[in-house]
Amino acid sequence: MKIENIIKGKAKGMIKKVAKISKKFNKKAFIHCLKGRLVMSSIALLVFPFWTNMAEIEKASFPVAQDRAPLQTIWVVATAYSSDPAQTDSTPCIPADGYDLCAHYERFGEGNTIAANFLPLGAQIKIPELYGEKIFVVHDRMNRRYGYGRIDIWMPTKEEAKIFGVKYLKLEYYGGSKWKIASN
Repeated sequence: MKIENIIKGKAKGMIKKVAKISKKFNKKAFIHCLKGRLVMSSIALLVFPFWTNMAEIEKASFPVAQDRAPLQTIWVVATAYSSDPAQTDSTPCIPADGYDLCAHYERFGEGNTIAANFLPLGAQIKIPELYGEKIFVVHDRMNRRYGYGRIDIWMPTKEEAKIFGVKYLKLEYYGGSKWKIASN
């Protein structure tokens, strides 16, 4: 009996100690602390690689738009048009893609619109012989009878369009649209 009482007494003492420890242990606080450590270590893992490579990032150079090579070089017959109702449809300032070219001209003092049937709407082009590095955008379409190899450059007045006349020019195509160039 004495041994049983001793064992029971020790067991009771152990149970009391475990109960004290478990009272001190707060499950919610433990989970909260664990979450905090997890968040901090995640942030450290995300930030540390960037922090250590800042010197490399500062040294990196990115291509400048003017430095890119044209996707295609095309020889075209170029004419000019204006927003004269006789040369356009019932909405002379609104080309095929809905862009307001008259408002653009009023705001910037220059036109950037090209009409072409073989280039996709939104395509970016340059005409280095006449305009150097200026970028034009295909916003409009021409009459159906004009297919591949013909462009119309928008001018603010009918007189400027007449003075431009007809020219055979090299055009540089830089993309800018998801559509491919239509071929003959």
